[in-house]
Amino acid sequence: MALLGFALAFQRPALVAPFRSRAHLGAIALAGLVGTTIGSLLYVYAVVTAGAARTAILSSTSPLLALPLSIVFLGERLTRRILAGTLLCVAGIVLVVL
Repeated sequence: MALLGFALAFQRPALVAPFRSRAHLGAIALAGLVGTTIGSLLYVYAVVTAGAARTAILSSTSPLLALPLSIVFLGERLTRRILAGTLLCVAGIVLVVL
């Protein structure tokens, strides 16, 4: 919610025009609350079920899961810099597991 307020206050009007209606703001707020609530509950469930160490390792892989989704659904390009960051992320996870 704070980031949405920041965007509304400081971004160019053309970029935030779709978020000016109450229906859109309500949908964004509801999605944020539901997503945060469900995500937090699932995280706590994972800690209880799998343990803190395994859950921390699995949660650190979220950038690896976000990368293909951003390419497929958002049309982002895979650059050398992104690929290097992904490889560093994998190397960090491997070092933590060892």
